[in-house]
Amino acid sequence: MVTKDDRDKHVETYRVAEQHPMDQLDHTGVLVKPKWRGTSLDKMDMEVLGRNQVLRRNFRFLSMLGFGSTLICTWEILLANILFISVDGGTADLFWGYIVVFLGIGLTYASMAEMASMAPTAGGQYHWVSEFAPPRYQKFLSYIVGTGRPFHKPLSASDYSNQAEEVEDASRTLPRSIMWSVYLNGAMGFIMAVTMCYTLGDLSEIVDTSTGYPFIQVFYNATQSYAATNVMVTIMIVTLTACCISVVATSSRQLWSFARDKGIPLSNWFAYVSL
Repeated sequence: MVTKDDRDKHVETYRVAEQHPMDQLDHTGVLVKPKWRGTSLDKMDMEVLGRNQVLRRNFRFLSMLGFGSTLICTWEILLANILFISVDGGTADLFWGYIVVFLGIGLTYASMAEMASMAPTAGGQYHWVSEFAPPRYQKFLSYIVGTGRPFHKPLSASDYSNQAEEVEDASRTLPRSIMWSVYLNGAMGFIMAVTMCYTLGDLSEIVDTSTGYPFIQVFYNATQSYAATNVMVTIMIVTLTACCISVVATSSRQLWSFARDKGIPLSNWFAYVSL
C-alpha cells in the first residue's frame, strides 16, 4: 500500500528530475555522490523531512564554528555601536547591559540549537514555525516567516541553521557549533566590553569626533598612532565584510529552501542547483 509520505517523496523526486538530467540522479532521486550525503542519521533526517539530498555535506564542526563566529561578530558590532553606548548609558550600561543581553541571547540560541537538532533543514525558522504552530495557522505563519527571513537576515544575522543540509552529521554538529559560537563570541565580546570601559576616555570627544566614526577615535586615543589606527580599522573592515558574506550565504540557503517548497515566484529558477 502506498502511503501519503511515499507519494510526497515520489513527487519531490519527480520535481528534482525535472530540473536535472537523469544521469545525475540515482534511484532515490539524490543528486550528490554518496560521499557527500553525510551519515546514516543525515539520510534518515532527510527522509523524515521528506526531502532529497541536493547539496553537498562538506562542512564539519570546526568549519561551522568558524562560520558561526564570523556571522555573529560580537566584538566588532560592539565597537561599531560605540556612539549609542556613549549616548545611552555609558560604560555602566555597556558592562551590565552586555551581561544581561548575553544571557537572553544565549537562551534564544539554545532554543534554536535544540530545534536544529530535531529538524536540521535549510528551511530553518519557517519549517520550525510550521512544526510548532497550531495546525490551522501552520501554512500562513510558515509563509510569513519564509517570506520575511531572507530579507530580514541582512539586517539581523541571528543564526546559520539554514546551512543544515550542507553539514555532516547535522543533527549533532549544527547545535554544537551554534552554542560554541555563542560561547566564543560571548567571551570575546565580554573582553572587548571590559577593554572599552577602561579605554574610552572622554565620551564627548568620542561622540563629536571629526572622523565620523567613534571607534576610530577610540583606536587613535588608545594608540596615539595613525599607522596603528589604520591597521585596526582595516581589521574591522575585513571582519565585518566577512560577516556580510556569511549573512548572504545563509540567507541564500533560506531563499533556496523556500523556493524548493514553492513559496515564492520563479520557484523553479531559484531552487535550481547546478552541479
